[in-house]
Amino acid sequence: MKSPAIKLLRKHLKEKAFYQWVFITYKSVKDFIFFCIRYLEWKLYAYNIKSSKDLCFPNFMIIGLPRCGTTWFMNNLYHHPNIHLPLTEPEYFTSHLDRSLRSYSNIIKRGTGIIRGTKSPFYCTLPVYKIRWIKEMMPDLKIILILRNPIDRTWSYAKWIITKVKGKNIEKIGEQVMFDFFKKDKKRFNYLNILKNYSSVFSSNQFKIIIFDEIKSRPKSLLRETFNFLGESGQKDWNRHPYYKKINPGIDKPIPSHYAQFLRKLYSQELLLLKKRLGSRVASWLSTA
Repeated sequence: MKSPAIKLLRKHLKEKAFYQWVFITYKSVKDFIFFCIRYLEWKLYAYNIKSSKDLCFPNFMIIGLPRCGTTWFMNNLYHHPNIHLPLTEPEYFTSHLDRSLRSYSNIIKRGTGIIRGTKSPFYCTLPVYKIRWIKEMMPDLKIILILRNPIDRTWSYAKWIITKVKGKNIEKIGEQVMFDFFKKDKKRFNYLNILKNYSSVFSSNQFKIIIFDEIKSRPKSLLRETFNFLGESGQKDWNRHPYYKKINPGIDKPIPSHYAQFLRKLYSQELLLLKKRLGSRVASWLSTA
């Protein structure tokens, strides 16, 4: 007679969710192991056991969120003569800790800019222990976080992932599949948690929050503020900067009413808390809730 435990195990082995759980657990454990290795490597540099000569880390990071104008910002900062950042997204601290700190440094130090940065829109999801490690390595680092109405951002991100990444027709995706996607997306990109995690580690003069709507309403003055934030307040040749262009535009498909209704309900409480946290800058978001 088979024990209940064996029956339960066999049942789980037949379920797709079980393998997803195993994969996620394996990935999390693997990532933490590589984090420990990289942290020990950093300590060897910090205590001069290994030579830190020519080791180069960024002066600023654009940490997200996806579909919030991070590519627009990257391109406009890239065209400043005193700012350098790679046009690729290293995602080192999210996906590539199996590589040495020296390899990360080599990506950052390419180019001639006085101020160096990176854009990695998934850094907003980093756990606090990684954020603290980044601050330990780069105590003067400046953080740029771009926020967009979460209802609009979630729909834009869903269209992008399903249509461009997975190559599927979003109109043929089942309603429940979309609802599950929205809920997972909200959990992964929780604005309040992101703000809490980064503001608990970086001081207010190191942490700049930008609202997506400002990119459309005042792109030039927003860039000027950002240059000043990064310590680059000299004369600007605005002909160099594509601030008037749409860069990496989304897919032009309005949100269906039943999805809009679901997202309004999903984000209703969070929007109120964001209004309390960020004030009038996000007041217009409440009109969609």
